[in-house]
Formats: sequence, structure tokens, C-alpha cells
Amino acid sequence: MKTEGLEAKPFRVLWADSVKKLVACGQLRGERVIAVYDPKKFGAPLHVTTVDSSGSSMIPFFDNDNSVLYLAGKGDATVRYYEITEADSGDGQYCHPLADSRDNESSKGACFLPKSACDVKLCEVALHYRLMRDWVSPVSFTVPRKSETFQSDLFPDTYAAPSYDGSEYEKMKEKEHKAPVKRSLDPKKAGEAVEYKAPARTKDTVASELAALKAKMAALEAELAKL
Repeated sequence: MKTEGLEAKPFRVLWADSVKKLVACGQLRGERVIAVYDPKKFGAPLHVTTVDSSGSSMIPFFDNDNSVLYLAGKGDATVRYYEITEADSGDGQYCHPLADSRDNESSKGACFLPKSACDVKLCEVALHYRLMRDWVSPVSFTVPRKSETFQSDLFPDTYAAPSYDGSEYEKMKEKEHKAPVKRSLDPKKAGEAVEYKAPARTKDTVASELAALKAKMAALEAELAKL
């Protein structure tokens, strides 16, 4: 399937699983935009939201637990965040601006930590690390709540591990895929956390992987020698 894309590179596309939508971030007619697509009706974007007229590339992160899209960017001093909805709000919009976090200095890069790194007692719903000129700056996103009890609406069961490993992928073709394993973030249910165990590796498999890597290195070295 093909659809109407954005104009300029770089742009990024991510899958918003909680709302079953594709979200693209990039440039359109000289402006940075967020485009929401329905994979079942792929002819054109459902909705396009203008961010600003900056030329820097955006770094998107989607929180499936709360359906919130965070937009950082290389060269940006602001982190914006939006709610992405599964259905439009009556006015054709699927992307709703929430707020932003502003700073005086722009960042060189950004990443978000897994939800398990957040402090649920402080209602911390996202933890963002900004790469600055010569240090890393953490930014915490919290929701103001007076109650000190666990906020289940803010912290539904979150991703803990894949439901199967890479060796099982071939067997999953043309079959219904299992949902990822989830875990509770409630401190009282800490014992219910699910830990993913990687498949066992034998001495023979490690030796085989090492031999393959050595062969690949030799091939690359031979290719470099020809240059």
C-alpha cells in the first residue's frame, strides 16, 4: 500500500499501538508537522498538526500506556507533547497539544527511559534524557496529584518483555501474534513483575556465532584492502 507522505527528509514514522494509528513527524510545505494515518484507510493522512517552522529534525517517542506523543529534536530547546486519540474529537482532529517543557539551551539528541524507570510515587509518567554539549540533562514529566496512593489510571500495566524470542519468529508467520508480556507498576505488586529470560546459549552456539563474526570481519578487511 502507498499513501501521501511528507515532503522533506528526515521524517520518522512510528506505530501508536494503543490507538492503532501510524504517526509521522517531518516537514510539509516548510513547516514541521505531525501526520496521523489509519492503516485501514491509507490513502491520505487523517489529520495533520503543525508544530512550528523550524528546520531541525524531530525525535518522537510514543507512550502507549497514556497515548501521549513526546517530541524532542536535535537543536531544539523545547520538548512538546500531544495526546493521540483513536477516534476524532468531533472536529476531525486526532492529535491534541497538551503542553511543553522549555529550556534556554538546545539539545544535540534525546531519548526516553522505559516506564519502569519512572517514580510512580511522584506520578512521574515519563523520564527524558537530553544530550547537551558536554553533559546529559534529565527531564521529568509528572502529573500533579494530591493523593499519595498508586494512580492506576496513570500507570496501567506496562511492557515487560516480548511474548516470544527471535528463534520463534519464523513459527509465528501466518499465525496470530501474541501480545507482549506486561507487568504492574504498583509497588504493592512488585512481586508480580515478569522478567524476560533470554534463550539459553550453549558453548557450540557461541563458538558458531564467533566464527561467523570472524568470517564477516575478514570479508570486510579484504574489501577495505581493495579500496
